[in-house]
Amino acid sequence: MSALLGLGGGAAGALDAPTLTVGVQDGEYPELGVTLETAERGPPVRLVLYAPHGFLLYPNRPEGSPIGSAMLFAADDFGSASVLTGQIVAVPNAPDAAPGCGPAPRDALWQLELSLVGQRLEVPISVSTAGIDTRLDFCIPTLPTADGAVLPIRKLALTLDDLEPPAVPGRYLWRAVVTPLAPDRRTALADHAYEVRALVPVPHRLSLRGRYVAGSHTAVLTGRLSDGDTPHGGVRIEFISLVRKITAKGVRIDDSYAGSTRTSASGTYTFRKRIRKTTGFLAFVENAVGGCAGPSAAPAGCLSTTTTGLDSEPVTVSVPATRR
Repeated sequence: MSALLGLGGGAAGALDAPTLTVGVQDGEYPELGVTLETAERGPPVRLVLYAPHGFLLYPNRPEGSPIGSAMLFAADDFGSASVLTGQIVAVPNAPDAAPGCGPAPRDALWQLELSLVGQRLEVPISVSTAGIDTRLDFCIPTLPTADGAVLPIRKLALTLDDLEPPAVPGRYLWRAVVTPLAPDRRTALADHAYEVRALVPVPHRLSLRGRYVAGSHTAVLTGRLSDGDTPHGGVRIEFISLVRKITAKGVRIDDSYAGSTRTSASGTYTFRKRIRKTTGFLAFVENAVGGCAGPSAAPAGCLSTTTTGLDSEPVTVSVPATRR
């Protein structure tokens, strides 16, 4: 593990349970974000991700085609940590490529290309589409000069470019099955393999409008939350005040937490905030981590389901200039 850089530790242990989070962004630049945090369960030796039917990943792409990017947070038990970034590209799916990575026959082979202290580190990703879901097997590499120890990943964040959300409204369930490492950092604890899930509403919309009430010097913010095209009531909506100042040294950001409210049964909300000057606002819903519905085939069961949060588009509430 001496190859890891000493950046401190503890970030991965901030959560009580492992989580899988999936976010979609549509529009002119669509992309798909997938984040796995292993928390106190330790780094994985095997990771299998299942994308639900409706999410088109287009696995068969020309050799060298860019697919996306990734960021890994790796940390051992001795306080050494490193942040690794790299690109995901399509590679030739030859029968002898990446032996033992994923079930045979696979439909495509991708590769995450990393660099660790100047040494090339490759993570093969086997893509299979034989079932209802698309299966991605991440084949975790061993560390160079570490006597066979596996790269100790604590957090994995993927960004897959140009992937649009499904056309059919609904709530889509992503799954990941994680097999953790034994304390020797080489042996797979197959009987401790667990599942984590991510629930992705499509479409997922949070509107935000604002107006100024001069008599009470109040910004009135209104909007609606829809979850899979269905109004979603009882959800906590939070707000940030966006304050940006132009100074001689550039833009100074003085954003602050403005407060929160909850949606009605129809998914609508109203929030009031006293302001003295023109202020921007952003509304957001945080990711919600809960239990799992239904059984799991993983030996240790399903540990969490994360429902994806989202942000609104920002709005500006203008305060008229005082006449002198």
